[in-house]
Amino acid sequence: MIHFIRILAPRLHSHFRSVGVTPGMLFSRWLLTFYTNYFPMQTLLYVWDSIIIQGWKAIYKISIALLRELEPILITMELDEIA
Repeated sequence: MIHFIRILAPRLHSHFRSVGVTPGMLFSRWLLTFYTNYFPMQTLLYVWDSIIIQGWKAIYKISIALLRELEPILITMELDEIA
């Protein structure tokens, strides 16, 4: 996953490295809750359908899209606020 972040969101990757965030800090929380805390129900149903149909490929796509959407907020945060 870090490879995708480095390529698709280089500023975010640099910020994560500078504050000590590892991808697992975010992704484990997202996957353990299966994104239920992060999307409204209508979107969540679409996300789940995508995961059922595409498998891990969808999980990577959704995670990267979520990171890119949250990037302006995440690059202003420190480790204790992100993790």
